[in-house]
Amino acid sequence: MTVNVSPQVEARIVQAAKRNGVDAAAVVEDLVSRYLPEPTNESDANPTLALFAKWREEDAKMTDAEREAEDKLWDDFLHNLNETRASLGMEPL
Repeated sequence: MTVNVSPQVEARIVQAAKRNGVDAAAVVEDLVSRYLPEPTNESDANPTLALFAKWREEDAKMTDAEREAEDKLWDDFLHNLNETRASLGMEPL
């Protein structure tokens, strides 16, 4: 990987490397490790899995009435979608 930084930042990295007796890559790796910690679980590493986890949490908090309203919304959506498909001569989903 190549990271482009300004000449001023590069000079600061080189100076820190000399001061600590390491190469510039070690300084950059240390900085990244400090400020971009490892993901704590798989969903942190994968935004799609994080979104699915959030939806599961939200679903777990729904009341029965909210769940029924949500189910009706999707049933109506599928019904309307299939009506349109039928009008176009397509098979229903």
